[in-house]
Amino acid sequence: MKKNIINKKAYYDYNLIIKYNAGMVLLGKEIKLIRQNKCNIYKAYCKMINYNIFLFNFKIHKINLRKIKLLLSKKEINNIYQNITKKNYTIIPTKIFYSKSGFAKIEIFLSKNKKKYDKIKLSKTKEKEINKKKIEKYYF
Repeated sequence: MKKNIINKKAYYDYNLIIKYNAGMVLLGKEIKLIRQNKCNIYKAYCKMINYNIFLFNFKIHKINLRKIKLLLSKKEINNIYQNITKKNYTIIPTKIFYSKSGFAKIEIFLSKNKKKYDKIKLSKTKEKEINKKKIEKYYF
């Protein structure tokens, strides 16, 4: 069964700014296990090495960790390189999905770390929303 694999922690820890969709260079065993949802991008991160972007720490069930090359156009890579060097953005993988033609793709974001007080504000607003829903459900 094909399901999207999502890194929920990334949405909490980072301010996601610019989105890119990239292809991945995978082996046959890896793509089979990804389609069976036997992988995890929770602790994965991306790095730029010699104008190529690689995915590190991407855990696939029963396969040794290796760096996976991401496929982007030159224009996108140049844009990412400029943002990383000038604005100190980081590259965070957020989701693995399938294109219309059936290829596995990864959604990456250029992002900045959230501060601790931003995370606390976010959790407080979520609590308020949950309480409002409970009240509305009870009285209405």
